[in-house]
Amino acid sequence: MIGSAPTPNSSFADVWGKLAGHFKSNPDVIFGLMNEPHVQSATVWLDSANAAIAAIRSAGAMQEILVPGSYWDGGWSWTKTDNAAVMGTGVKDPAHNFAFEVHQYLDSDSSGTHPGVVSPTIGVERLTAITQWAEANHQRLFLGEIGVDTDPTSLQALDNTLGYIKQHTDVWSGVTLGGRPLVGQLHVLDRAAARR
Repeated sequence: MIGSAPTPNSSFADVWGKLAGHFKSNPDVIFGLMNEPHVQSATVWLDSANAAIAAIRSAGAMQEILVPGSYWDGGWSWTKTDNAAVMGTGVKDPAHNFAFEVHQYLDSDSSGTHPGVVSPTIGVERLTAITQWAEANHQRLFLGEIGVDTDPTSLQALDNTLGYIKQHTDVWSGVTLGGRPLVGQLHVLDRAAARR
């Protein structure tokens, strides 16, 4: 676990500093700190994230950094856990160029492991609280994972979710769908774009 004795924050920061030094001249690179931290509390994870951010900036890299929360990084649970209170107020980036990365699946338990979706509106319902939180707190968000089946209800749920994000580009800076980032293209998102 990052932040533990076998893998201290200094080691995590060292790796990120080396990566940042290598990629600092590439404007097409975005740094994503970690995929779905979930064993650490938000407080423990915040220390790790801030150590990595400091190392990235010390290496001279100014690109955007995607900072996940803890607890599997769920968009639906951001305001129900202490991610909003701890991560949302504690990230220190001297460049002020970061977004909180969250993941949101539309199945029964938000895990993406079950077929189908709960309803055509479930994505909007699950992202409303974090969107309102980000707007109220002047934070940026990035939807790092979302995916659905190809049945009509699932595709409608995806359309509705992407449409909602498109309406809130003041806080949503991008989406990764099926392994393809759609950063800076939220103004053209529709089902055809999503299926490419």
